[in-house]
Amino acid sequence: MQIYLVRHGETDWNRENRLQGQTDIPLNNTGISQAHQLRQKLNAQNLKFDAVYVSPLQRTLKTAQIIVPGFPITLDNNLKERNAGQFEGKDPALIFDGEIDFLDETLNSDAFGVEPIRDFHARAVDFLQNLQVSYPDNAKILVVSSNGLMKRLVSIITETPFDKIPNFQNAEIYEYNLISHV
Repeated sequence: MQIYLVRHGETDWNRENRLQGQTDIPLNNTGISQAHQLRQKLNAQNLKFDAVYVSPLQRTLKTAQIIVPGFPITLDNNLKERNAGQFEGKDPALIFDGEIDFLDETLNSDAFGVEPIRDFHARAVDFLQNLQVSYPDNAKILVVSSNGLMKRLVSIITETPFDKIPNFQNAEIYEYNLISHV
């Protein structure tokens, strides 16, 4: 199965380097333009999808609506970005306070309202397993989500440590082969 991952278009919080998490921030004008450019790129490639899944956050839904207009879109809560609790809207560097590293997979802390990594990881695994039982091996699935969730999916698909996966660019498409070992 081919999984095509797209990070939502730019938001004002992206531009300001603010942690979005599950705060429902809309696309800005640049993000809307980026999504339109991606639609043109997909049309030029004549890429067709069997299904489109998105996080229910408006930045991902709007991106999907622009890049595949009229295509049925399935909202999936498992695709939401990690909840960053009280750090949402702040500089991402603050999530490392000198004592608590919320990206440390061994700590799995839920302090300050931050979603534990084990829960975040479980959502990503659940999503991928649901795809595998719902679609044939030759399916092409488009997933529009956020950077952190996409990195988690790619970590699982490629068996690469999360911290070795670079950030994804806004409104760009990335292709992965989902094999049945997930």
